[in-house]
Amino acid sequence: MMRIGDYMTRQPWSVQEDDSIGVARQMMAQREIHHLPVLDGKELVGVLTDRDLVAASQRVGVTVEQVMTATALRVDIDTPLDDVLERMIDRRSDAVLITADGDVAGIFTANDAVRVLRDVLHHRS
Repeated sequence: MMRIGDYMTRQPWSVQEDDSIGVARQMMAQREIHHLPVLDGKELVGVLTDRDLVAASQRVGVTVEQVMTATALRVDIDTPLDDVLERMIDRRSDAVLITADGDVAGIFTANDAVRVLRDVLHHRS
């Protein structure tokens, strides 16, 4: 069985919910990433996407909590990969937050899914 924990991006960069969107925007630009798990201390409370930042681009003095996606798709690290892919398709989500014992363990994005596809196709040839 292929599990999501084998394909996720481990130890993703994250932000705190009370961080400014400027801090988050700078982190995303410097690291060339499109999703940041949002934490309240150590507790996962959502995800901040580049789309969230675009939607908030005209707002001043805004925190991550005010623009994040609180209903982010989350799965356990041992969830089968095919289940995660189905959930991503059903929810039209391009990122899934991965947890282990309640803590953020990783993130699985559309880019990670493309890497999985490449590996599968490479093994078939």
